[in-house]
Amino acid sequence: MLTYRELDRPEWDRIPPDAVGNYPLDGRDMRIAVAEESGQVVGVWCITPVVHMEPVWVAPSHRGHPTLLRRLVGLVKSIGRKIGCDILVAIVPDDNPGTQRIERYLKAETIPGHIVTVNTKE
Repeated sequence: MLTYRELDRPEWDRIPPDAVGNYPLDGRDMRIAVAEESGQVVGVWCITPVVHMEPVWVAPSHRGHPTLLRRLVGLVKSIGRKIGCDILVAIVPDDNPGTQRIERYLKAETIPGHIVTVNTKE
């Protein structure tokens, strides 16, 4: 018989390594939903709070100004940490060279696939 529950942090080592690949199970606010059968984890879904940061805009007169961007990025990261978020997400349009330059400056990690939303109120 299958059972479903949130896995307590001390039990995270019960998750089969191939279930999460290289995904780090270390976010302070991460939660993990599991399906179990006879005490064996047979399904895993990790939930990590993520904050969407968008839009970004810099006045034309200040574009290319390294101090402005560096300090703005530092402030955005600081605000993210204050609200308990480990990961900040932005959608970078394929046709916007300005935001692509910022993406390279941030050394941001590109997530393969596409973004989906799930309404938790349904």
